[in-house]
Amino acid sequence: MDLCDKELELNEQFIVMETGGMKGLRKEMLKPELHTYLKKGFKINNIQSEYGMTELLSQAYSLQNGLFQNPPWMKFLIREINAFDPSKTLGEVLAQAPEAGSTKTIGSVVTITVNKN
Repeated sequence: MDLCDKELELNEQFIVMETGGMKGLRKEMLKPELHTYLKKGFKINNIQSEYGMTELLSQAYSLQNGLFQNPPWMKFLIREINAFDPSKTLGEVLAQAPEAGSTKTIGSVVTITVNKN
């Protein structure tokens, strides 16, 4: 963001990849807000994203539109953390990611699609 603040103009051949979080150096921003800020500052149309922890080999990359691609060894466990269900143990795994090539809806707001390789 420091480079963006200097109004450095990039052309579309440059790749800007945000890796999430301000690491305590700036006010936290929501991803859409951050992407808008970066696109405007660099005068480009696309921001790529990385999500994960390098030390756990768990990176996933989004080249555009917020759709992340993950390596085949990365597993997903879905946990309900925002709603309380007294019949469930806190932190209980509600569902595992679907098989490759399928989509699974969990509740009314979470849909996970796993692509085939």
